[in-house]
Amino acid sequence: MNTPIHEAVSQQSTATPVSGKRFAVVLAAWSLSGLGLGASLILLGASAARDGASSPWTVLFAVLPLLAWTALAVMSWAWLKARRCHWLWPLVGMISGLASAVFFLALFVFYAAALPLAVYLSWWHLRREPPHH
Repeated sequence: MNTPIHEAVSQQSTATPVSGKRFAVVLAAWSLSGLGLGASLILLGASAARDGASSPWTVLFAVLPLLAWTALAVMSWAWLKARRCHWLWPLVGMISGLASAVFFLALFVFYAAALPLAVYLSWWHLRREPPHH
């Protein structure tokens, strides 16, 4: 008898193994840019706690970096599994990432390590050829 748990276990056992090289690249980029992610979270918290947080510009400046980090996380996870994510993720990541980079140029050193990975993953996910391991 196939239960949902049995099916989930069967799917896990047939899952594609994660490439060690890809894992190392993602781990290095995320580790080296951890301060950038932390700065984004601090920015979001500071703007939420501020009296003028209702300003659309304040909300935009706080949300853009989080959109960029979320898109990078989704693209990283999909790349590790050798699967393409929806084309909106790279698009949202590129737009929000570029806008965040312009607005927060002074913090460049904190998120610089994520940029090469973000550019590569955007290109990789937007290609229409089948994924290669």
